[in-house]
Amino acid sequence: MLTGDILRQSARRNPDKMALIQGRRQVSYAALAAEACQFANALGTLGIGRGETVAVMSRNRPEYVAIHFGNAMTGSMLVNLMPAYAPEELVAILRQTRSRLIVIEQDCQDKLAAVRDRLPDLAHVVVIGEPALDGWLPFDRFVADRPDTPPRVPLSGDDTFAMTFTGGTTGLPKGAKVSHNARFVSAWTTAIEHEMREHDTVGLLTPLYHAMGSCVWLPAAVLVGATIVMPER
Repeated sequence: MLTGDILRQSARRNPDKMALIQGRRQVSYAALAAEACQFANALGTLGIGRGETVAVMSRNRPEYVAIHFGNAMTGSMLVNLMPAYAPEELVAILRQTRSRLIVIEQDCQDKLAAVRDRLPDLAHVVVIGEPALDGWLPFDRFVADRPDTPPRVPLSGDDTFAMTFTGGTTGLPKGAKVSHNARFVSAWTTAIEHEMREHDTVGLLTPLYHAMGSCVWLPAAVLVGATIVMPER
């Protein structure tokens, strides 16, 4: 199963059910799937698709979940970045992956601004939260008025859709790629082994930039249609 379909199928089954809860913020499965599609279509307007790379640098936010599933519908690869990266690590990873667009949380803007002139491939910056620095686009405006239906992109389960970097103790972080099939197997086996069900409420405590968050707990909970409680920190 393709990663984008994990969300879309749960949204079809239970559109009005709460998918995400963070503080007072609640997002239904229908709304989450719609925002994921809007993000995918917004990338399409920039010509970002197969063979391209998109980066995200944020703590756990509902927007991050929409980015995770939306980017998976485009054929581009999502690079997950730790907000704690030092400037040199950030530059090394963005140069290595040749990311054309980065979605960055508001609190991380100054870190990116300090090295922006060293990233010639980075053409677009989208900010989760406001205010955004001059010339950078808030996430809500980036996805506004985009179609809430999935783009028609031919994808295979063997396609790479994400890259998560290791936290090795020596040298710079090293990227590990993951395919749609690998993500689905992780989600399916996690749901089975932990007996996750649609009526469950799941606490997502691990960060989405970590493989445990984005490869295991998030897709497993969405696959079964559970409600996810997601602390921001």
